[in-house]
Amino acid sequence: MFGAVGDRSAGDLARAFTRDFPQAASGDPVWRTAPLGAAGEATVVLTLDESGHIADVQILGSPSGPLAQGIRRTMTLIRGRPFIARSKVTKLRLTATVSSDTVHDGLHGDVFAIGGSFSDPEGAAFFALNIGRRVDLRVRLQ
Repeated sequence: MFGAVGDRSAGDLARAFTRDFPQAASGDPVWRTAPLGAAGEATVVLTLDESGHIADVQILGSPSGPLAQGIRRTMTLIRGRPFIARSKVTKLRLTATVSSDTVHDGLHGDVFAIGGSFSDPEGAAFFALNIGRRVDLRVRLQ
């Protein structure tokens, strides 16, 4: 393990990114008008310093504007916390889709839903907007 090993407040980096993406990205109004279908793919390269803080972030690949913005918002949310990871550099492969959400379609009240979980080496996250859109994110350690 690398990073803030022994720090009881430190979280797993891949798990935190996956869990916090829906919280960070769901508030961005760009998802309300994003086209249905594939929302791009990206590899996020996260480098930790010895204390477990994020020292560098690279976004590689072809994420859509909303996905790239969601990644940036997620990094803003988690950046100040200490983490542990398998090694100094963590590469997360992300794939996002936008689909119709018939359960949260705006006709059944103002329902908003988010969720995310990670079990090494894969995770999934989602958020559903009250306008009948659902955004799903697949995360895989590379």
